[in-house]
Amino acid sequence: MDSLVKSGIFFQHDWSNHVELTDNFGLKLVSQKFWQASRCPIKIGISDMASDADGVPAARGSFPFQLVFKPVISSDCDCANYDSCLMNLANMPVGTKIFDVEALAYPGAAAQRIGEITLTSALHRSRWGDEVLFFQHQRMEEDFAIHSEWLDVLDMPTECGMSCGATRPTVEQGCTNPFDGSNNTAMLETDVQV
Repeated sequence: MDSLVKSGIFFQHDWSNHVELTDNFGLKLVSQKFWQASRCPIKIGISDMASDADGVPAARGSFPFQLVFKPVISSDCDCANYDSCLMNLANMPVGTKIFDVEALAYPGAAAQRIGEITLTSALHRSRWGDEVLFFQHQRMEEDFAIHSEWLDVLDMPTECGMSCGATRPTVEQGCTNPFDGSNNTAMLETDVQV
């Protein structure tokens, strides 16, 4: 978000279901919290997108490792003026191509263009979109369960931020620190009891 604030361009960077590790202190804190739910929280699985309407899991090989949305337009977005930012997006004409979509079939594969995203109707604000529409983040471990061979080529500390394995933490492990196994719910001697 820092670069968005500095540049003021909404479509400045590629969008992906995989986020790079960062030295940003705030993002590191968020990642540490997410490690309570996933061993690879900086990657979002996409095998659910290849499931059928009844939720039957994707067949082996029917989904890529990573999707990358490459912006092909620009839109000014002054983060100090959110209304202006949204108005600029709403003013994009129907038929505007906004992304080229690329996929990486497996870790380390070359990106291949698989499509594009073009506006078929005008963008507009909606209370339903703000208050009702939600997207579930799928754990990467679900993709690893289908494509276990991906684990053979991934460097887990570099790609996921830790090397604790490819199975998601249990509920009991969810409140422990993945780095030293300590229980994060225990009070420190210096904590004040009320």
